[in-house]
Amino acid sequence: MRPIYLLLICLFSAFAANSQVLNSVIVKGYITNTNGAAVSNWPVNIIPDTSSTVRCSHKQTVYTNSNGFYIDTLTCTNPLSSVTIYTMNCNNTSIVRTLQVPSSKVIESNFILCSTSGSCMANFSFSVTGNTAYFTNTSTASSGGIIAQNIWSFGDGTSSTQSSVS
Repeated sequence: MRPIYLLLICLFSAFAANSQVLNSVIVKGYITNTNGAAVSNWPVNIIPDTSSTVRCSHKQTVYTNSNGFYIDTLTCTNPLSSVTIYTMNCNNTSIVRTLQVPSSKVIESNFILCSTSGSCMANFSFSVTGNTAYFTNTSTASSGGIIAQNIWSFGDGTSSTQSSVS
């Protein structure tokens, strides 16, 4: 009797692992600027369809590597029908794509951002009044360039994308 229970547990485990694989979707792509250069460390947001029967475990925001490549695997309780992928253009507008999940379960979506050529200098100043610290963005972009995004990370799990924070 014991070997039968063991066999049933093994079969159930194999089935459960296989169903997770069947409900996994890979989302990947490249982000380049209009000059064709890779845009590294750029955030890409990946959101599965919002069907009440689909629950997914994934990272909502991934970042491009030094080659401008991003990848994420969504593992869901049920098959996904679509995925929304979005990122911010360098002029602070959103680029949004909602794509159907193909039978291959691999979605590739490449983005071309407005030119991010030139250099910038990240910098800030701060002051403290009472118990409040004020951080002022003093970053600069080269001639003709723009600062595409501000990201403040305070080391305690809080962050902000505002230009200046307190």
